[in-house]
Order: sequence, then C-alpha cells, then structure tokens
Amino acid sequence: MKATHPNRFGHSARNEGLAATPLEYLQRLGWHNALFGDDIRIAGITFVEENIEVITSQPWIVSDGKQPASQEEIDGYFEHLGFLRVEINPGVPIFFNERMKVIVADAHERNILRSEDGRLAPIDVVIGIPDPDLLERIHRILAGQIP
Repeated sequence: MKATHPNRFGHSARNEGLAATPLEYLQRLGWHNALFGDDIRIAGITFVEENIEVITSQPWIVSDGKQPASQEEIDGYFEHLGFLRVEINPGVPIFFNERMKVIVADAHERNILRSEDGRLAPIDVVIGIPDPDLLERIHRILAGQIP
C-alpha cells in the first residue's frame, strides 16, 4: 500500500509547473492501468482535518537492478504504444499520443524499471490530457515549427 502526501498529488499533465488535483491523480491511475496493463487499485481515501490522502495498491515490480533502461529503449517502448517523443524543454522529453490526446511525462530511467524478465515497467510517470495551450505547442513542435 502507498499513500499520497497530504494534499499533494504529483505534477499536473495539463501544463508545466502546476500541481495535480485529486481528480487528475485519480485519472492518472486509470490511464496507467489502461496504457501499461497495470493493476493499480484505490484502497481508500483518508481525511484528517483539511488534509486528504489517496491510498493505493499495485503489484510489486521486481527489478533486476543491474541495467537501467536507456533513453533509446524508453523511446522505443513508447513508440510501440503509439506515442511520439516531443521535447518541450531541451533534454526533457514527453510522449504524446495523437489519437488519445494524452501525454506521458517524467518517463526517465528512474521511472521506467526493467523487470527481472527484461520488460520495461513505467512507475511514477505523469499521464494526462494537456491543456489547449500545451497541446498547441506540441503540435507546433511536431510540425517542425518553433515552439
């Protein structure tokens, strides 16, 4: 079991620098299950005074711990899932699926584990639907225009 920090739900996928809302966090869990075949479950929600925490459970991933995934492997993994690599900021790729209008951010070697059987397993990535401004920037970058 794992709980969020009180009133903290990670980063928002809607736009850079924003904190995720509880709804965005719950949607992210759903996307994670749908995209990566995970089995994250909501075990409970706690309220203490003005604080809320979401408690989840998910299968344990046994990592070989020896060889982290390379960026090339991560790129290939997401390409296989129908995502395009987009660099909003140099050296910080996000992955965008045009059909679903979904982005996956924070997909780097610390958040993409290699399981004992060699498969890649995303953890702690930021998934969601970008806001219209970010979506426009993504389309301009993919079209080769200056962001």
